[in-house]
Amino acid sequence: MALIENNKIKAGEKLPSEFDLQNKYQASRDTIRKALLSQNGYIQKSQGKSSIVLDINRFNFPVSGLTSFKEIASDIKGKVETIVHTCECIEPDEEIKKLLMLKSGTKVWYIERVRKNIVRFWMEKGVKGFRFDVINLISKAGFEDDFSVDGDGRSFYTDGPRIHEFLQELARDSFAKDKDIITVGEMSSTTMENCYKYAGEKTGELSMVFTFHHLKVDFMGNEKWVLVPTDFMKLKQLIFDWQINMEKNNAWNAVFWCNHDQPRVISRFGSDDKYHKESGKMLATLIHCLRGTPYIYQGEEIGMTNPHFKSIEQYRNVESLNHYQILQDKGMTKEQALMILDVHSRDNSRTPMQWDDSINAGFTTGTPWIQTADNYTEINVKNSLEDKDSILYYYQKLIQLRKNYDVIAYGDIKPLLCEDKRVFAYGRNYKGQKLIVICNFYPTTYEIELPYDLLNYKCILNNYKNEAKAKKIALKPYETLVYCNL
Repeated sequence: MALIENNKIKAGEKLPSEFDLQNKYQASRDTIRKALLSQNGYIQKSQGKSSIVLDINRFNFPVSGLTSFKEIASDIKGKVETIVHTCECIEPDEEIKKLLMLKSGTKVWYIERVRKNIVRFWMEKGVKGFRFDVINLISKAGFEDDFSVDGDGRSFYTDGPRIHEFLQELARDSFAKDKDIITVGEMSSTTMENCYKYAGEKTGELSMVFTFHHLKVDFMGNEKWVLVPTDFMKLKQLIFDWQINMEKNNAWNAVFWCNHDQPRVISRFGSDDKYHKESGKMLATLIHCLRGTPYIYQGEEIGMTNPHFKSIEQYRNVESLNHYQILQDKGMTKEQALMILDVHSRDNSRTPMQWDDSINAGFTTGTPWIQTADNYTEINVKNSLEDKDSILYYYQKLIQLRKNYDVIAYGDIKPLLCEDKRVFAYGRNYKGQKLIVICNFYPTTYEIELPYDLLNYKCILNNYKNEAKAKKIALKPYETLVYCNL
């Protein structure tokens, strides 16, 4: 890995950020991280006849922006003693051999009292919910050569050897002492088997987990920056596999479509023009009736869409800005690169919340850091509150259904119409209460035949005012129906 070996940095010199390295080598962030992750990361500071070595791979310092060991030591506020005990000594003045750059703001999770004190600090202020960002990356494995199929270094830092020990210890000494606290862990490139432990009922770690496998069904393998059709059958398989197996292992899912890193779901899997309202309600139904705790991301409840920016100057996220250039370096035109950003950019979900039709969608009277979507005069909270058939009121109905019907909160799940290439359907069952959920995932009419009739069921929610109870049902574009027997 000549990328780093030929860029040695002596102790006390300024440490480059990922962005600096990207510019220097004209490489993508992923390329830089792969190169860095394949090597051990050391920062050395001479001290008398020997030197203290800090292994960044083990201690996760927020290296970016710090200029020397002294500043790093200061940044962790006197906790260097804890680290020094686990470090080895080398000859003085030896150059820093390797460097691992981690996300700015990453905490020193390997220091026991830091882990616990972060959570306790907020517990004392009355906080009852904690979301742990990419928490399955806080335990690092060894840094031998990576001979895996992907060869991207992921095995070095994902679901590491001490991760479950760390989470159990953290829970035991902080949030597990308060039964009213819920926790959710964001899990990067994890496995289902690990999530049985992360979110197991009796494993003593977290309440639930965010996983992202179902949000890569419009990628080409793991390649995000392409335009390919959504693989609907893969989406069905992934959601059902996680639902069924997490249930079998007494573990709990966080169920969701949207967050700050994902495109708006109506633009992604629905229709943000002709069937905006219908597809928004269908997608909400599909998620909210699943087994697990549903999450709503800001603006999702009013059907906010991708902003469909027309110029690269409107984008802000560094990943998008970098890939705009990378895609052109691969031979694409500016227009083609913008088309891909329009679909996949994280900025799609980061535009200001659309409150009303005033300037900047009522978000601010100043200048927002990123522009609002042009459709804010139509899609906003004010209009949603005035329209009794709005997506917003539909979300309220879904929330109320979960409170009224125990089968939604506690029931098991059974996939229906598994081989159907257009409809997502499933059943739920709890103490004799049965639920059937039907979702037409496409903008065309389509007839389905259920394995049984619905004469003993009542339609408790729909988006077309259709209450058909026959075995055969002609579904309208993006139609959704929810039936319950009690």
